[in-house]
Amino acid sequence: MKKIALLSMLLVAAILPAQQSLPLDEAIFTAGRYLNMRIPSRAKVAVLNFLAPTEALSTYVTEELTRALDRNPMLTIVEYSGHTQISETMIDIAQPIGKQLGVLVLVLGSITANKAEDDSLILRTKAISVQNTQAYWTGTYPLLPDQTLTRLQNLTEID
Repeated sequence: MKKIALLSMLLVAAILPAQQSLPLDEAIFTAGRYLNMRIPSRAKVAVLNFLAPTEALSTYVTEELTRALDRNPMLTIVEYSGHTQISETMIDIAQPIGKQLGVLVLVLGSITANKAEDDSLILRTKAISVQNTQAYWTGTYPLLPDQTLTRLQNLTEID
């Protein structure tokens, strides 16, 4: 019985490998690709400012994800001009913003410390329905400390 349980655990571990860390731009690209596949066609979408260690990093991720979604001709992107950073867990704050903007879908997220590894960050992204806060898609990406990420972490002001 113990051998069967051990073999089952090993099989699951082989099928589901640990998620590898990605450079920031690759993580954003991957998130954008999945968002484009999961958000309903013809939806109005707004990307809210991501919660991040620096304003520069928040702005970069928000703008790059907005660009990725804007390339999809089946979506209408609505610009959000607020300055508040909103994480994927702050749905109660995000939902009224989405209603005010008149969008069907909000994209929100964060870049926070990766508790599994010291001195690394993790990008979390979520697309939710403004009507019922149901998640269309959620993604989590451990980040490699690449040149772009390091530069954006060290900026205290946007140039």
